[in-house]
Parts: sequence; structure tokens; C-alpha cells
Amino acid sequence: VGDRYHHRFWGQLARWAAKNKAAAGNEFVKFSLTKTDIDAGEITTASARWTQDYRDRFPEVKSTVSIVRASEPDKVIASLELLNQKNQPLLQEANLPALSEGEYLLKLQTTPPIAGEKEITTPLFVHGVKTIELGNLTSNPQLLTEMAESSGGKLLTPQTINELMELLPSLKQETTKQDEISVWDHWFFLILIMGILTVEWAIRKLNGLP
Repeated sequence: VGDRYHHRFWGQLARWAAKNKAAAGNEFVKFSLTKTDIDAGEITTASARWTQDYRDRFPEVKSTVSIVRASEPDKVIASLELLNQKNQPLLQEANLPALSEGEYLLKLQTTPPIAGEKEITTPLFVHGVKTIELGNLTSNPQLLTEMAESSGGKLLTPQTINELMELLPSLKQETTKQDEISVWDHWFFLILIMGILTVEWAIRKLNGLP
């Protein structure tokens, strides 16, 4: 169980970081996806945005995206060419094909290649299709009320949560503690004896007795 929640936590953290990552690339091109966290069957678009200087130097540059599973980075499962956009000459893009559930890595490859640059990659996370239960998380108050009453309970909503303390059984416990103290250990008798001795001493002094 610990491993499952551990991997789930770090997986969600990685997906969050990837989702909020603007783009991969270098000084010549920015490579990105419209969404890096999608459900199976959902469409996302890959795009390469070039700098004006680079397109002026290489107006016929071609861009191809290779899709591999993160667990098998050397096995290409799909490849597609990014198309030039008429109204945006610096932009090339294309929709990705439908992918099954899993973690993928998309690699941007160009012709001519960008000399001396490392691979330009971006991650993609594809989730399985949600079940009916997970697709609709709306509560059913009537059913919840029946379930609560059948077990001797009561349905509480955010508006009635203040009633919770009244419904809980009292947790107060009364205990009796009895301590035994000998007569000679009680402070009252010590004061009484000291008082008697003091009075006796005073009377003897008043009567001239030693």
C-alpha cells in the first residue's frame, strides 16, 4: 500500500510539473503541447514555434514528432509531421493520434537538423477512461440519508455539521481516587501538637517553672 501511494503521489507531482511547463526547446524553436495531461481518446496538439531569424535562414525546415513510451524510449510507436500554418508562418503544428493509457515522451526532429543541440522532448500523460462512478461524483442525498438511518446514524451536510458534537456519545469519565494518610502524617495534627507544646511552655514560663 505504501508503494502504491508513494508512486501515485510522485506521479501526480510529475504530471503537475509537466502540465505547468510552458515548452521545451532552444534558442531557435519552442516545442510544446496544448495539454500534456489527457484522457485516452482526447486530442492534444503538438506545435513548434520558430524564431524569425531561423525561418529566414531555413524557410523549408521540416519538423517531425516521434512518440515513444517513457518505459521504452528507443521504440517509436508513432510519428507525424508538423504542418506549416498559413496565417502564422513561424508555427508548425499537428494533432496527435489517439493513444492508449500510459506515459509517453515526444521528440522533435527537424530537417535540416539543428547542429550541436540536444534532443528536444516533452512528456505526455494519458489516463484511462473514467468509469461512470468516477465520471459523476454528484452525491445522492436521499440514498445517503437512507444508508445513515439504516445504521442508526444521521446524514450531516456542511450546513448541519455543527450538530455533530451533540450526536457523539459523552466521552466524560468519572474516577474515584482514594489515598490513605496516617494520622501522624497529616499537617493538622502536627499544628495541633505544636500548639499544645507552645501553650505548655508559655504557662510554665509565666509561673516561673523551668
